[in-house]
Amino acid sequence: MKLNFPDERPIPPPDRFILSSVIGWMELGNPVEAADELSRISPEIADRWETLAIKWDVFAKLKRWPECLTIADRLVEKWPCEVTGWIDRSFSLHELDRTRDAYDNLQAVTGRFETISTIPYNLACYACQLGDIAEALKWFQKARKVGDGQDWLKIALNDPDLEPMRDAILRLDAS
Repeated sequence: MKLNFPDERPIPPPDRFILSSVIGWMELGNPVEAADELSRISPEIADRWETLAIKWDVFAKLKRWPECLTIADRLVEKWPCEVTGWIDRSFSLHELDRTRDAYDNLQAVTGRFETISTIPYNLACYACQLGDIAEALKWFQKARKVGDGQDWLKIALNDPDLEPMRDAILRLDAS
């Protein structure tokens, strides 16, 4: 879970306890209870980084993609220099069968976040789903080059979005 955006003051009780409860429910694998807890958040913190980021995670687990997109749009609007909103927005768009929009949204910010390997990895997934295997392989190789601690090969071999290029990924690894 994403918590404690650095530019914000501490969340006061009882909202701090509610967010902790939401995180607890998510750790227990119960996003329904987590969503119920989120409904108790006060309006004063509803638009804060921590609240929006946690809410996106909860709604993503529940596959409530239209709401996820709205939340991610707000994250990008309020914190355009933070990568999370951009990644969450594109993922939401992809899950809403708007993969071209997901690709275009994320591709537009690659220069801002060159050290975040999730961006080229997700672009590989979107390009693959759009049928552009050559472009997908280019992005996949960039994700592996950036790395930042992720084993993208292992992840890719289990990712259904990359199924159409699985053989090409294995050939890359063999060379």
